[in-house]
Amino acid sequence: MSAFSVGSVHGGWKITALERDGSTPRYSVESGGRRGTLTVYPLSGPRSVQHTALGARLKRADGVVHERAVKVAAGRAADGFYVAYPTLDRVHKLGSPPLPPEEALDVVRAVGEALSAYEAKRTAHGEIDAWCVVRDARGAVALLPPGLRLPPPGVERLGLEVDPGYAAPEVLDQRPATIRSDMFSLGLVLYRLLTGKRPVTSKDPGAAFAERGKVPAPDLSAARLPEAVQALYEKLTAVDPRRRPQTCKELLEDVDQAKRGVAPRPREPKTASVEPVRAGGWLLSFLASLALAGGLYYVATVRLPPRDPLADYSFPLRGAAYEAGSDEAGSDEAGSGETGSANDPASGEDSTGGESGTSETGHSSGEGE
Repeated sequence: MSAFSVGSVHGGWKITALERDGSTPRYSVESGGRRGTLTVYPLSGPRSVQHTALGARLKRADGVVHERAVKVAAGRAADGFYVAYPTLDRVHKLGSPPLPPEEALDVVRAVGEALSAYEAKRTAHGEIDAWCVVRDARGAVALLPPGLRLPPPGVERLGLEVDPGYAAPEVLDQRPATIRSDMFSLGLVLYRLLTGKRPVTSKDPGAAFAERGKVPAPDLSAARLPEAVQALYEKLTAVDPRRRPQTCKELLEDVDQAKRGVAPRPREPKTASVEPVRAGGWLLSFLASLALAGGLYYVATVRLPPRDPLADYSFPLRGAAYEAGSDEAGSDEAGSGETGSANDPASGEDSTGGESGTSETGHSSGEGE
C-alpha cells in the first residue's frame, strides 16, 4: 500500500489527501480539475472474499462505453486493486420531493440508454438502485458501474452479494443477474423518483429481504399517476421476468410511449401448446376425458387457491430464517448516512445496512434511507 501517498498518480488521478487509513485506505484525488475518490482493496485479510467478489462485479463494466455510463479507473495494488472515480451528485437524494412524472421518465430513459451498453456486451449491471443514478459533470443523468460498494453486512448469510432493497425476485432467489433483472430494479428506482420513498421500509438487510419476499414491489396506485406511467411501472416490476421489457430497445420504446400518454403493451408469456389427440387414439382420448372430468370435479369441490406468483421463488422462506440485526449491523462496513455525493461511503442512502458508519468502498454500501 506504500505506493499510495499524497502526490502519487494512479489511473490519471493524483492523490491529494488521505481520507481514511486502515485495511482499505481511501484517498481524495483530483484529475483535470475534477475531484474524486480512490479506494484500495486488499485481496488478503479478513475481507478478501468480499473484495474479490467486488472486483468480479466491477469487471462487468469492462468494455462498456457510453456517454451515460460513468467510467472509473481501476488497477493493481501491491496485494489487491484500487478504484478511482469522480465525485458526482445523485439525481435524487433522500428527503427531496418526488420528481414530476415527465422528469422521472427522462431519468429512467437515460439509465436505459446506459444499460444498452451493458446489453451490447451481453452482461448485466446487476446493482441498479437510486445511489448509482447520478449527474455527470455536464449535469446529464449517468449510471455508475457495479462493484463500487460492498453490500450491507449480513447479506452473505442470505446467499446474496447485493443489497436486497432493489434486487429483482430472481436475484433474491440467488439466480444470476440479467438485463431483465435490471429492468425490475429500474422499476423500483422509478418508484423512488415518483414517491421520494425507498421501496422497502426496513434498513436491516434481513428484514428488508423478508419484506421483499412478501411484497416484491410496493403499490404505486396511491400516487395518482397518469395511467401510462402506472402501466410502465407495473411492467418493469412484474414478478415474472418474461412480462418485463426484454431488451433496452423495448424499454426505451415503452418509456417514449408513456411520455406520450400511451400505456406500454403488456407482455404475455408464451405457453406450450398441447397436441390434440390424433384420430384412432380412442383409448388416449377416453383416458384424457376421464382425467379432465376428474380434474374439474376436484377443482369444483376442493376449490384450489389461486396460484401465487411467487410460487417459483424460494427466497421468502430463506428470509424468514434470518435474524434481524444479528450481523455486525453497526460495523464500519455498513454506512448509509445522507449526503449529496455518490462518493461518500456514508451516503448510501438507498440501501439497507444502517444509518451510520462507512463502507470500505469509497462510497456507501447503500443508501440507507
